[in-house]
Amino acid sequence: MVQRTVAYLEQTQDETGNWRFSPEVYESPLAPWFQHWEWPSLNPSCTISGLLKELGSGSEQLHRRVEELFANLGNVHDLTGDEYYNVRPYAYYFFPIWDHPQRDLYTSGVAWWLIRQADSLDGDHFFSFVRSPESSVARLLPPTLIEQRLQDLANEQAEDGGWPSPYSNHWRGWITVQNLLVLQAFGKLD
Repeated sequence: MVQRTVAYLEQTQDETGNWRFSPEVYESPLAPWFQHWEWPSLNPSCTISGLLKELGSGSEQLHRRVEELFANLGNVHDLTGDEYYNVRPYAYYFFPIWDHPQRDLYTSGVAWWLIRQADSLDGDHFFSFVRSPESSVARLLPPTLIEQRLQDLANEQAEDGGWPSPYSNHWRGWITVQNLLVLQAFGKLD
């Protein structure tokens, strides 16, 4: 199954390391956060590569292309703004521990971004970059901040048992299960 997935990703990745939206995506209105994406882009390439590294999968060529893309487009200034989707590729690219000369810099940058944005992010967005207490970013954050955000996350649960979505109710199921996984990882499920 994993080999077939990697084969698919290798077939759809272009020479620059990008995975672009398929033409069908443009047949419907794009979500506002996708409307201004320009190519080449670190998103979703670094996100996909980081997740594949977590699986211990992906070919040398696939990861080399993304490393070259990152070398060309990676910019610490992406971590100084307020945009979640500008930070996401860095967070996911460095979830797994692997040898990259700037890993510590960018992981620290993600942690500082979370500290600055903590009050404006819902629990789902905060914990999408801090998925477990063992994660590199979690180890850099003040324990009191993580505990407060876990409490906030638990308090965000709606009366019906699900969590709200800032996008659409279609996303509630996904967000609900993701939040339960986070609470479980941190030992907070009762």
